[in-house]
Amino acid sequence: MSNRKPYKIALITIWIIYILYEVYLNFIWAANEIGAIIRVDLFILWPFLLIITIFLLYKIFKKKK
Repeated sequence: MSNRKPYKIALITIWIIYILYEVYLNFIWAANEIGAIIRVDLFILWPFLLIITIFLLYKIFKKKK
């Protein structure tokens, strides 16, 4: 097993969880809301996803010494 495999699994898992969360919000939660929907959670989620994704991609593609 390569030492990069856990990073790949973590990256895929994080994005799958985020996609499932978005699907839930867009098709179940938002369907019951009346009026404008303001998604404040994205101010926390997007920076978190961006930082974690950049870090994991760095770990995946970093060359071995």
